[in-house]
Amino acid sequence: APAFAAAATSSTLVVNGQVFAHARGQVSYRRGRLSLAPLLLQQKTGAFQLSGTVLLRDDPVVDLHITATQGELSTLLGLALVRSPIALRGTLDGEASAAGPVSNPRASVNIRLADGRIGDEPIQEAVVRADLANQTGTLETLRVVPETLTTVLDPHFTTSFTTRDFGYLVFDTLFAMNDRWEPQPQ
Repeated sequence: APAFAAAATSSTLVVNGQVFAHARGQVSYRRGRLSLAPLLLQQKTGAFQLSGTVLLRDDPVVDLHITATQGELSTLLGLALVRSPIALRGTLDGEASAAGPVSNPRASVNIRLADGRIGDEPIQEAVVRADLANQTGTLETLRVVPETLTTVLDPHFTTSFTTRDFGYLVFDTLFAMNDRWEPQPQ
């Protein structure tokens, strides 16, 4: 059976479609098991450090730990082959781990997102602590800080999402139309 162990260094590495400017670390393969001890993948301003093993078979079995330092959210999702129906962007710091068969892994995430976007909504900061086991997720912490408040509170004079949301929450609920389409306080 083929086996190898190497100290690897690469410029411009592509993993699951994600491009890294530089990679270095220890990589070995023996009896169908790929080991990373650790592998550092660097982008322009951030990095991901991967350590653990992948047993290569029809349903791969993983035991992986990832540490993000100013890494891009879209890159982490791409590494995990996660395709989101909405755009997710931002800078990550934190850790994620997965263990077990890829078809039903146990996983945990403890991540801080900065300068992000969820769809069209700007997110100043978010913190997520969550676990996955038996295809059931448990959310321990979800704290989201939207874009900072603006001094303009009239949604007719700005395109700020915070002002728009403020307008819906405050002004939209103050008045409603009655059965004759006349504005009435609620």
